[in-house]
Amino acid sequence: MLKKNILPGSIFLIGLGFLLPAQAYEVKLLQNNIQVRSEASRRSGKLLTRLKQGKYTLSGTRYGVNGELWVQLKLSGAQRGWVLSRFVDPILNKNYPIRLIDISSPLLFDYAKRKLTYQSLTSPGVKQRIKKQLLILELAHIKQEWDLKRRRINFVELSQRVGVKGSLSELKQVQSEMTMMESQFQRLMSYFIRLF
Repeated sequence: MLKKNILPGSIFLIGLGFLLPAQAYEVKLLQNNIQVRSEASRRSGKLLTRLKQGKYTLSGTRYGVNGELWVQLKLSGAQRGWVLSRFVDPILNKNYPIRLIDISSPLLFDYAKRKLTYQSLTSPGVKQRIKKQLLILELAHIKQEWDLKRRRINFVELSQRVGVKGSLSELKQVQSEMTMMESQFQRLMSYFIRLF
């Protein structure tokens, strides 16, 4: 089992009836000399540094103005910077066990899409590699749906705080669906780890 760092100011998942701190999620830079920018754009913001190939802590993801996915990494101290996602591997098998709250669905979608795009259909082992990327796409889809449910719970809870009556049964139903999605995600992750 991998030891994970708990981020300062961690987000807590209260809606499911238990408190869990969000974990630090590590990604791997695939090349050396990767530009790290102060903003998620090639044209704005300044060049902060260049990073070597290796593992870094993920802080967030954002789409740039041209539609490219950018990944925010924790640098030294409290400093953070942005790199293009095409240089990042989400290394699912090294972050296992993992929970839905810990990962970024845009990063998983982007990674699987890039890997599927460059598959040679005649190379040996292509079926296994495609199967791996399709599993990653399924994991990303579950995460995306889970995020939508989490936002719904946040909205209902916020509405209740300001005096708008909400449906308690709806809240319980969404919480139940999130729990089932977490279980489904864990089963797929176990399968993914066994295969790859």
